[in-house]
Amino acid sequence: MTGFWDERIYTTMLMKYKVWDDETIRSGTAQEILQEIVSKPTINTEIKRMSVDQYAKALIKEAPYYLPTIVLQELGERDYSTVYDKALSLLSVMPASNARILTVEPN
Repeated sequence: MTGFWDERIYTTMLMKYKVWDDETIRSGTAQEILQEIVSKPTINTEIKRMSVDQYAKALIKEAPYYLPTIVLQELGERDYSTVYDKALSLLSVMPASNARILTVEPN
């Protein structure tokens, strides 16, 4: 899977998401939503110490440990505007995550 989740940017259109996370609907860009998640009072201390950039990169790097290859392949075929979009997409399908993408539309 090397190179599969690199930092290439495939599109230039910024996307807006609605995400259901811990009984809360969050709206914004992937970066904004990931920042809100990192800032949650209930998030574990290791994540809380990360910047949103570090968190996004960690999600992408760690995805192969948490998701089956078939899921990674499916998500890898999609176009993403930023590493934050990739990271949020991965987070939303991780079994231990409470974040679920409800809608995606151009910002």
